[in-house]
Amino acid sequence: MHVLRCILLSCFVVTTTNGFVSPVQQQNAPMSRHNNNGAITVGSPGMKLKSILSPDVITKSNPQEATTTTTSKRRSTVVLHDDTEFVKPNRDNRKYRSIRLWNNLECLLISASESDVEAAAVNVKAGHMDDPVGRPGLAHFHEHMLFLGTEKYPSEQEYETFLNQHGGSSNAYTDMEDTNYYFSLTPSPQEEEQEQSISTSTNSSTLSGGEALHGGLDRLAQFFISPSFDPNCVDREMRAVDSEYRNSFTSDSWRNFQLLKSSASPLHPFSKFGCGNYETLTQGGKIINTTHSDNIGSLPVEDLKEFWKTHYQTYNLRLSVAGRSSLDDLQQAVEQTFGNLSYSEGKSKEEEKIHDQLSDDKYKNIFSSMSPYPDTPPAFGREQLGNLRYVVPLVEARTLKIYFATPSMNDPVLKESRPMRVVSHLLGHEAPGSLHAVLNELGYLTSLSSGVGVGTSDFSLFSLNLGLTPKGMKEKEFVLDLVFQWVALTRNMLESNSQLREELHEEMNHMSEMNFKFRENGDLTDFCSRAAELMFDYPTYSELLSVSVKAGPYDPVV
Repeated sequence: MHVLRCILLSCFVVTTTNGFVSPVQQQNAPMSRHNNNGAITVGSPGMKLKSILSPDVITKSNPQEATTTTTSKRRSTVVLHDDTEFVKPNRDNRKYRSIRLWNNLECLLISASESDVEAAAVNVKAGHMDDPVGRPGLAHFHEHMLFLGTEKYPSEQEYETFLNQHGGSSNAYTDMEDTNYYFSLTPSPQEEEQEQSISTSTNSSTLSGGEALHGGLDRLAQFFISPSFDPNCVDREMRAVDSEYRNSFTSDSWRNFQLLKSSASPLHPFSKFGCGNYETLTQGGKIINTTHSDNIGSLPVEDLKEFWKTHYQTYNLRLSVAGRSSLDDLQQAVEQTFGNLSYSEGKSKEEEKIHDQLSDDKYKNIFSSMSPYPDTPPAFGREQLGNLRYVVPLVEARTLKIYFATPSMNDPVLKESRPMRVVSHLLGHEAPGSLHAVLNELGYLTSLSSGVGVGTSDFSLFSLNLGLTPKGMKEKEFVLDLVFQWVALTRNMLESNSQLREELHEEMNHMSEMNFKFRENGDLTDFCSRAAELMFDYPTYSELLSVSVKAGPYDPVV
């Protein structure tokens, strides 16, 4: 089994002087989130227009594509997938549609007529791994600045105030390769009556999608049309970022994630200091004001504008919108707001990688050096692997965490067959004779979990996490020896028995299909945020609801 055979080991053991250990954070760490009053909280690691289109002009041209006819070719909207094409759980009565606006922005629409909230999210395929070398933390700081006014809505509090008035809130986070903005609001009963009235009206000048949702979309869209980047707000917001950075000192998960990043090759963007602080954002200076002669360093205003110009283009954005209105009305609302973004064309780093790999032998590049960062060494190469590290935590804990460097799970072949599900299932199994059972019988174990802990478009880290008792911590070398024996046993068993591999794959698939079939709808705001991000990974949007839980056919080569 190639994934297991080619695995590289990187072991991080974190312990204290009195034998306690802290867990190393296993998920990607978003940098910050804004609450609904504009304050910053620490993450683990904010016009009415005339209708352009009438809903009755949509014509389906074929099963995969439909074009919305307009009086202007510039305003044409393509329907990529209609509701009948979406693979949905049995209990999902929502309606879905994916579209591409004239400006090349792709969007997922969700009509949830029984929902008591409406929501929207925009995902930008750029994060702190895209920070310029001289401005660590710029992507995170850039996220902060977009909330502080736009040309159309110059007031710093306009976005949050509007959402608060409609029982809503906003949030955002900066991850390694993504930045995500989202909001939710509660339409009033009067709006519901108005929407029902609008749906029977032929007046094309009325707002679509509900006044509250339309207003939220318009304000969010301005982030991507004309942000102000007011220099008068820059210093204050840099200090807010600096405060967030200092507050993170008391978070073990944040500290351990920084340890993991600093363990990577310093030449790889994964090692970048994503949070940023006042020193890194000013390039080591002290800024008194924009013109003071005693200034040291520089303000990042021009870098902010360049970052926005480079990454905040429609081809590099994905939008998801959910509301109680019909799909046609939601589409109109998006066209009236996000349709005002400028046209751009190109491919995100992830799309470029997928295109390059699919253009050649599909297995050739899984373990090759092909990467969105071709001019950098691997994040975890020979020099970074096989190391043992100890950490003194702030909160009492005893954890042994082992990382294995693996290919990116976004690779088209691995994404299709998802072999790490089987590996994770076996390593974490609790049957008699398993690693979990043996350690538990010895009184060494409190918990065991495994799975892909860190994932990027360039690589991933598969982690095996063991919570240990005080007795187990004293025998951590013995525990580590048992872990590697179990890994070797699992690998040999999978390599020598192709039929077993296929049976396990099919069993996992069957379980996933059953879970998906009877899955209930979750929080609509969280769904919008997650869906906007997944749209980059799974361009066949009609399968967007199922791809995160279902795998393709068994692939004996992988």
